[in-house]
Amino acid sequence: AVTRELALFKVACTVEQRAEILQIAEVFRSKTIDITEETITVEATGTSEKMDALEKMLANFDLREMVRTGKVVMARGTQIT
Repeated sequence: AVTRELALFKVACTVEQRAEILQIAEVFRSKTIDITEETITVEATGTSEKMDALEKMLANFDLREMVRTGKVVMARGTQIT
């Protein structure tokens, strides 16, 4: 089966921290979906382990908000889910 999660992370940051947060998002192949003067919001998809790892990295900053879908699963090949 193919299993994925979607997560949104809102991180409060200083101008000095912004580049580091954007670099972390890029390493995890996440999308930056909103940037303000005070926050960055990142959208990530992948395995639960990937979401846990990204959460752990962003927790080193001021992680203000996070939402996750939970696992979404579909059978591989010709099998019906």
